[in-house]
Amino acid sequence: MVGVLALIFVAALASGVADDVDPERVRAAIVAAGPWGVALFVAMFVVGELIHIPGMVFVLAGVLTYGRSMGFLVALLGAVASVAFSFWLVRTFGGQALTHIRFKLLQRMLGKLDARPVQTVFVLRSIFWIAPALNYALAMSRVRFRDYLVGSTLGLVLPILGVTLLFEQAHRLGRRLKNLSCATCTLNTTRTWSCPSRTSSSCPSTTTGPRAWTWT
Repeated sequence: MVGVLALIFVAALASGVADDVDPERVRAAIVAAGPWGVALFVAMFVVGELIHIPGMVFVLAGVLTYGRSMGFLVALLGAVASVAFSFWLVRTFGGQALTHIRFKLLQRMLGKLDARPVQTVFVLRSIFWIAPALNYALAMSRVRFRDYLVGSTLGLVLPILGVTLLFEQAHRLGRRLKNLSCATCTLNTTRTWSCPSRTSSSCPSTTTGPRAWTWT
């Protein structure tokens, strides 16, 4: 099984598929799929996990496409589906016991699987997120799929929510900076901003708020 996964990873690197994937391209594919966009997103997330495309790419693409709330839910769905499929694939075709783990922290945590499976998977997911190595390690352990799925779902909520909120704030800040760069403004005696003529079609003509924009 390890050999098969290695071949998939090498083939993806050789073809350059992994290098060409970014949030904007994923978003474009989702939009083009229309009503099948969510299904395509989940499928892309699952395949991306197998060929080691960072999960962050798909989380950001989900937020770009669907916004904060819906984007978070879609990203969580894709992430859970990807780690669940990876677990099923390794356990179904692997059939070998876990013998060696490189990270000492992961070793200690896996030692608690029998006593506290859901809690252990939850903590591991919160730390290692969607790391493929964690999927493989848990699949080759004795943890039940149900416990794995519950622990993974709960453990992925906070990381994905954090990324969603941070990305949304960064995106808003970027738009504000872009608008401010359209013109240099000064505050006049009427408490309005007086700005030179717009230099770009992307600049706003008016902005509502406590201080209104007036173009000169």
